[in-house]
Amino acid sequence: AACFDHLAALGALIDAGADINMPERESGQTPLATAVVEGSARSVERLLAAGAAVDAVDQEGLSPLMHAALTGSKAVVSMLLKAGASLAPGRAGVGPAQLAAVQGHPAIVKAIEEDAAARKAA
Repeated sequence: AACFDHLAALGALIDAGADINMPERESGQTPLATAVVEGSARSVERLLAAGAAVDAVDQEGLSPLMHAALTGSKAVVSMLLKAGASLAPGRAGVGPAQLAAVQGHPAIVKAIEEDAAARKAA
């Protein structure tokens, strides 16, 4: 439901008490990470509102913010940053800003760097 923006089904699962942080068996991705990878911004928003773990990493050590940085979705990156997503590097020592830069997403790099500066100033 999360990866296809089936909000009614997603809402019903959340309301029924489904574990919104249960990772997928093979990839280790949570529903939030899956929604991010698939570009399902409305599902990302709904999962964050329901308290999804914003920093859960998959089997590759990638967080939802890292996946968003790779895919280049500024709206999703903004939602994750607002939710307090970690800016720390993953297991490979590469952080979300670096991933966005490698993929050619300068607007994402800028958003992450601005968020990092705001956090530092707070």
